[in-house]
Amino acid sequence: MTVERDGLSASEIAEAVKGRKLSALSVTEAALARIAKHDPILNSFTDVTTERARASKHRPVHVVGCGEHLSHKSPAFAPDLVRTPIGPAADRAFSMAGVARHDVDVVQLYDCYTITVLLTIEDAGFCKKGDGMAFVREHDLTWRGDFPTNTGGGQLGFGQAFLAGGFCQVIEAVRQIRGTAAGRQVKDCDIAFVSGTGGIMSEQTAVVLRGG
Repeated sequence: MTVERDGLSASEIAEAVKGRKLSALSVTEAALARIAKHDPILNSFTDVTTERARASKHRPVHVVGCGEHLSHKSPAFAPDLVRTPIGPAADRAFSMAGVARHDVDVVQLYDCYTITVLLTIEDAGFCKKGDGMAFVREHDLTWRGDFPTNTGGGQLGFGQAFLAGGFCQVIEAVRQIRGTAAGRQVKDCDIAFVSGTGGIMSEQTAVVLRGG
């Protein structure tokens, strides 16, 4: 008797993820930094001003929209296991930025697992819910393509810098907008969408960056 199968069983998928054979990131060492200035009057650090940024030799990159949404703490209390908090977070970020999804030149999506990227593409509104698989098949996600995604390799490619992991995507977005991404530079890159994930797919953030 011949048994036909359309895919992997749940146990096979779980074992592959657990063993990091297919879709899980690995922790790596890295260092990140944010440029700030010290205010002697307030005795605190503040972000670099727009004027100071424009005077830099690099093209300034501005945060023009941001959003955050926490839907639950434990998966046991998740309202929906196939819809993630990135939806409301992305809506707020795009509304604040005054740009639409089709205006985005590059996306840097938190990729603790491959499924996280697929869910983010759907829930952030780049395609309809359930159409993620067709979307990635029909679009070119490389830096030369029509939907450049995680152009620096993402955490699945270069590893997670532990607590600073999510900021790696921000750094890559800034490089792309500045035009300093070397051999993976997206042409005419002006607007980037960046997502972050916390908890167990319970809290997600969205940031829209734009060149000045």
